[in-house]
Amino acid sequence: MDDQRQQRINEAAEQFADAVTESYRAATERGVSAQELNAELAQQFFSAVVENLRRQAEETRGASQELAEQTERSQEAAQALAQESVDVYRDFLNSMFSFAQGSTQAAQRGATEAQRTTTTEAHPERRVGAELPLEDYDSLTVEQMSERLGGLSAEDIRQLRAYESENKGHSTLLQRLDERLEAGGSAS
Repeated sequence: MDDQRQQRINEAAEQFADAVTESYRAATERGVSAQELNAELAQQFFSAVVENLRRQAEETRGASQELAEQTERSQEAAQALAQESVDVYRDFLNSMFSFAQGSTQAAQRGATEAQRTTTTEAHPERRVGAELPLEDYDSLTVEQMSERLGGLSAEDIRQLRAYESENKGHSTLLQRLDERLEAGGSAS
């Protein structure tokens, strides 16, 4: 019986060794499988994190670009508003200047008319309504008047000189009229 017993013990030991080997193999396969699953989960986790970071970076870049565009539009609107304000203020000042200038011109016309009336009364030789040798004389500039002196007679020049000294008194024009009188009334 010893051989049989030995054989049974050997068989039992062999079965035990096979069972232990099989359990180690199963544990190893489960460990490898768990490691593969963990690696896959870790890869999915990091892929998700990277994707989230990429999406957030794109959203941040888009928001930054939109903010920059809004800032640029705000600056353009502020510049347009400032330009409009300057234009309105300039127009206001121009209208005030024009009004003041118109009032001054009206006052000057009134003073000139009063002076004409006084001059006509003081100098009976000047008839009311007597016309000057240059048409629209009072509306001409000094330069325009100077240009039209060429074809006038000495008497016309004297009449203009008297009128100019009594009314407007432009020193430049009075000097040109005097020069023409000295030159004989016909030279330019």
